Amino acid sequence: AMAGSLLRLAFHDAATREERTERNNAGYFTGGPNGSIQYELLWNENRGISRPLEVVQKIQYQVNEDLKNHYKLSLADCIASAGAQAVQ
Repeated sequence: AMAGSLLRLAFHDAATREERTERNNAGYFTGGPNGSIQYELLWNENRGISRPLEVVQKIQYQVNEDLKNHYKLSLADCIASAGAQAVQ
């Protein structure tokens, strides 16, 4: 029942980009699937994304608890994985 919401979450995290001008005064873009969606929940286009984000954050927390003293999963990786699983 959450597949569509998780896919939307992954898309909105990946689609965010920011124009920068520091390099040689030419515009270039940064962003992509970086977990920044957690800071963008108040944007109109992200309305309704907080529930699937909470689900993914709970999964991330549990996995990272199970991996104590080992590598940790980033929020960006968890969101991308959730989106991929939603498609399957």
